Amino acid sequence: MAKRLPMFMFGILCVRCQHEIIAPHETELLDDKVIRHLWHCPNCKARFESFPRFPKNAKSVREVMMSVDVFPPLNGT
Repeated sequence: MAKRLPMFMFGILCVRCQHEIIAPHETELLDDKVIRHLWHCPNCKARFESFPRFPKNAKSVREVMMSVDVFPPLNGT
């Protein structure tokens, strides 16, 4: 059987069974530049973690979060 490429850019393949997992079970902000994703495979029950790598010139997570307007004003109000 041919190996299928993941459909989701934000997901990951299970390290044990290669099942596609589309979202981490939990995500932790360790500091301004480091995030840890904790993954749990529903297929084989494996648990593992990943640490996304960001470019050296990337903004810090805190800086990005401070610039996101979670509740933008409604138009006409």
